[in-house]
Amino acid sequence: SSYIYLGELGRGTFGITFLVKKKDDPEDAPPFAQKTVPADSLLTAEKVQAEGRLVKGMTTHANLVEYYDVFIANAKGKMYICIDMKWCDKGDMQKMLIRMQEGQTVPEVQLMQLFLEIFRGLEELHRLRIIHRDIKPANVGLVGDPPCVKLIDFGFATQVNGTFADKKTKTLGGTIAYMAKEILEDFFGIDRIEN
Repeated sequence: SSYIYLGELGRGTFGITFLVKKKDDPEDAPPFAQKTVPADSLLTAEKVQAEGRLVKGMTTHANLVEYYDVFIANAKGKMYICIDMKWCDKGDMQKMLIRMQEGQTVPEVQLMQLFLEIFRGLEELHRLRIIHRDIKPANVGLVGDPPCVKLIDFGFATQVNGTFADKKTKTLGGTIAYMAKEILEDFFGIDRIEN
């Protein structure tokens, strides 16, 4: 492998994200995140490749995670689809909310700035006609100090082509607790999730 694996960052529906560095990078080069998804089914492989095509076409924006590379790798006789991207070194908003529940305080002005950055990222996605479909605290990455928002994980995202949202936006996808009301109604006949 041409990578040095520094640790696991998290596990998602389809794969694992690792903190990595390239072996031939300079010593002071920052590590980055590598999402690895086993290509053990055609459906999974196509879904991850679609994510790769989508993110490779995105413009650079302060509130969207930067993607570096999308490729297929073979490790121990198994095929993986890998996506290299910027590491959100301050975690994500889900972890921030947990720290807040444990007593850590975050100034109101900083929270307002973070929400403004979420909206700016969504605005850029919508300008590109991309619908994320899985906006939730765990998919709002945080980078730097003070933290800056980076929207991450475009595994359920879709790009619409027509004037009106097409049928790709009416399919089941994302995290149920954060799904749009219309999707809950169409697929489950309910309009909210009870705790």
